[in-house]
Amino acid sequence: TMPSARTRPQPAMLSETEQLEVAQTTVMKYFAELHDGNYEQAVKHFDGSFLVLKALNPNDPIEDHVTLLEDACEINGFLCLDVLEVSSVEKVDDHTYEVGVVFQNEDGSAYTAEATNAVDANPFLFTVIEHDGAFFVQDLPLPALD
Repeated sequence: TMPSARTRPQPAMLSETEQLEVAQTTVMKYFAELHDGNYEQAVKHFDGSFLVLKALNPNDPIEDHVTLLEDACEINGFLCLDVLEVSSVEKVDDHTYEVGVVFQNEDGSAYTAEATNAVDANPFLFTVIEHDGAFFVQDLPLPALD
């Protein structure tokens, strides 16, 4: 038989500490790619729903995930900020992780939600799901709060 071409580590092979590290790294890469405008790379770290973005961008095809993420950051006012720090990483169940993130403004200061009706949710929590040894963020970037 042919050896498997799969190179990604399988969850069973990773210790829980390693799983937490991969979940944290996935979130950091996702937001770094969004922040830097590398939407083709960012979409590789995302496995959530595009329905909200499709509703906001009815002329974009639902299967054009790269354009939908680009529109979220460039047109729809989603906050595609870089990560200042990861404040927590917790394993929720066998395939789900919750990552607490503090974002940074362009000047390097911590981003805080100051909108009147918004809860100042710093850190912001993001869900990461593991599928077949790969880890994916389930949440879109933060919507603009003003």
